Amino acid sequence: MTFGPPEGTAPLAAEQVRPGEQTWRVVRDLVTYGSALEVVKDLGEVRFPDIDWSLRRRAEERYSWVGDDVTSARGDARWTMRVARGTWSAETRTATALTCTPRTFVLHATQDAYEGDRRVDARTWNVEVPRDHV
Repeated sequence: MTFGPPEGTAPLAAEQVRPGEQTWRVVRDLVTYGSALEVVKDLGEVRFPDIDWSLRRRAEERYSWVGDDVTSARGDARWTMRVARGTWSAETRTATALTCTPRTFVLHATQDAYEGDRRVDARTWNVEVPRDHV
């Protein structure tokens, strides 16, 4: 069977309303032997005028550890996502922290959802998972 050329559509026209930010920074403390990777992934705000739709997305993440102490490893992530059309908007905000003990991985996470300025949902998770030889 022979396929014809791929089909597609032209991308939607987009306007960059607010510029984004991208950083990947390594931090080292030579006294405590601590290290961290700090990441910002920010789309800024993009608007699609043909459909009156705007989108924002920002993530801030930090991964850290101290020397060869495997129980010091930690990951933190904060994400915000927002969509809007006209006077309506919806936004989610999440925060996640992953740490560990000698026997478990420990996850703490929160999620908040907004319609406009009104918080419509909030959830929290606290989970421990056995390391099981890790």
